[in-house]
Amino acid sequence: MGPGLLLVPLAVVSAVVLIALPTLFSTPGDKRTVIVAVPGHVTIALVVLHVVAAVAAAWAAWHAAAAALVSVLAVVTVALELPRWRWLLSRRWASGGRLSDQSRSSGGSTAAALMISRPRICPDSP
Repeated sequence: MGPGLLLVPLAVVSAVVLIALPTLFSTPGDKRTVIVAVPGHVTIALVVLHVVAAVAAAWAAWHAAAAALVSVLAVVTVALELPRWRWLLSRRWASGGRLSDQSRSSGGSTAAALMISRPRICPDSP
């Protein structure tokens, strides 16, 4: 089997990991549309998986200088994600795939309460 034959399965796996998983699984309040609700630590694990995959692929495929740049960008990404990760971990998750009553506000929907309490990183973020 030549190296070209490995590229097709690698492309399929990367599409699943980089596009499908984050589209399907998200924490309520972190995205506008939630298909499959998961606790914050699952969302964080998906981000970490992306960062690790990017760094590993860069070191495997590119020149060391380019891979080093990707590694630096990965560290910056993690540093910028920390406020979001703290917010994601602050949500109390009940069994059954929903937020517990302690995480909800007394009036309004859970999503609205989470969007209000989530720290805004960009001024234009909802």
